[in-house]
Amino acid sequence: MTRKMAVLLLALSWLVGCKGEGEPGAFEKFITPFPYKPGVHAEMCSNANDGKRFWLEGYMQISGSIRIEKGKTTLSFFERIDGNGRGRGRSISVDVTSPGDIDDLWDSAKGKKGAGFRSQKGEIDPDALRIRAKNGEATPRDKMKLTFDQTAIKHFQTNEITACTYQFVKAEKL
Repeated sequence: MTRKMAVLLLALSWLVGCKGEGEPGAFEKFITPFPYKPGVHAEMCSNANDGKRFWLEGYMQISGSIRIEKGKTTLSFFERIDGNGRGRGRSISVDVTSPGDIDDLWDSAKGKKGAGFRSQKGEIDPDALRIRAKNGEATPRDKMKLTFDQTAIKHFQTNEITACTYQFVKAEKL
């Protein structure tokens, strides 16, 4: 009986943490209104959506300048690209691990050199990005279904939302 109870508790704890495939989102609802006004956030950035999983279709791209720290960086996710394969319109920022969610960007960097205490600089070709997708490697020119978890960042004193972050969960080439 004790063994059955332990198995049941383990199964329930696994189900509680499981968010499934997530809900489809509308790209514009994740974009912060422009021009920015203090206290005004993207429509989906709310207490009701804190911790939820969503998915959008679009293109993962390297921003003009990125910082890779402790294997983590932020990439831009666009709804569309232009004829040259570059993101167009406004984007959302998605936190990824490198290597992990994407191939090691630093490994592909050219002109690496020291840039101060415990930091280095280098140039990364935007086309060097390789996203680990469920159905093979994706590039910045591949349209994908991106599944991500949303987290509301709250002010430590007022508990009001100051921003939302989006954490890569998985990608699938379309």
